[in-house]
Amino acid sequence: MGSLALAGGICAVLGFLVFTGSVLAAVSLKPGYDIANQFLSQLGAGGPSAPVFNNAVILSGILLLVFFLGLHSYLGTGKFGVLFGVLASLALVGVGAFPVNNALGSGQMHNYMSYAFFIL
Repeated sequence: MGSLALAGGICAVLGFLVFTGSVLAAVSLKPGYDIANQFLSQLGAGGPSAPVFNNAVILSGILLLVFFLGLHSYLGTGKFGVLFGVLASLALVGVGAFPVNNALGSGQMHNYMSYAFFIL
């Protein structure tokens, strides 16, 4: 196993831990947030939970990108599905970079990035 493949595996675990831990931390910082009735993106919409959530989503997207590059390295060339993983990773970075309440079209970029992430 090459070093990129190993780094990808480590980043997969780290990405899961960062995302899960940060979402739990952001929920604790947003009084009244109800995970059953609100979108996760609302954690990044303002207040003390916003930087925790948005930065965690960006970092998780970067870690996921390294995972998919490592997966490609491990599997070899010609793995078309890895391309979708790379694109989804970049979309996840965009979800955090463009919070739901940003000034660019009232969160429209956030919506585009979210749609891309979930479709891919």
